[in-house]
Amino acid sequence: MAIDDVEVTPTCLDVTITPTGPLTLCVGATQTLTASGANTYSWSPATDLSATNVAAPVLTAATTGTRTYTVTGTDANGCTNSATVTVTVNANPTVSITPAGPVTVCLNENLTLTASGATSYVWSPATDLSSTTVANPSVTTSAVFGPRNYTVTGTDANGCTNSAQVSVEVIALPVATASATPATICEYETSALNATGGTSYAWTPATGLSATNVANPTFTPTGAGSFTFTVTATAGTGCTSSAQVT
Repeated sequence: MAIDDVEVTPTCLDVTITPTGPLTLCVGATQTLTASGANTYSWSPATDLSATNVAAPVLTAATTGTRTYTVTGTDANGCTNSATVTVTVNANPTVSITPAGPVTVCLNENLTLTASGATSYVWSPATDLSSTTVANPSVTTSAVFGPRNYTVTGTDANGCTNSAQVSVEVIALPVATASATPATICEYETSALNATGGTSYAWTPATGLSATNVANPTFTPTGAGSFTFTVTATAGTGCTSSAQVT
């Protein structure tokens, strides 16, 4: 009785995926999934993969959720085996800044920028900011500048990031002046006051003035003495400055 030689081909391949996972990604991130141990490969599902018939497709995390990718490898003998990797894609935070801008602030006024939507923050540029690593830095408005764009990048608990931007401009103050003609008068005479530098005005105190909200009120005293008036001039930008006349 003749005995034939029989060649037995292994039916189990050692197919692996690198990285092994489970993986956590943020929307917009990319990750190459590399299969090895076979000659040809087929991936499923196709969601977010650059290809399904290559050893190393690129996963572009465009959609959120958790899914398991399976690769089936086939060797030269037609034998197959599979490996899986689980990928979780988290959404990026929605980062916002208050005030939303564009923001105009008058010289020497206080301005606080407040970021929200994440757990930690980094601001840039650092110029004129009290801090670059807090949610609510203050802007030093001791010099005129602008417009300047501040960007904050927020990171959430999953390590995902997003950014927001605000434009800030520091406006110069108007130059207020005040005068009186004549500056010395007799009791019951009238002096003409005049202010410049703004588009609207407010005088204090009101005693003896014909009006307090015009550039050129008249002053009629009811007794002798020295009287000092302060005028606050407001420019079209909303910024103000003051001047005095005696």
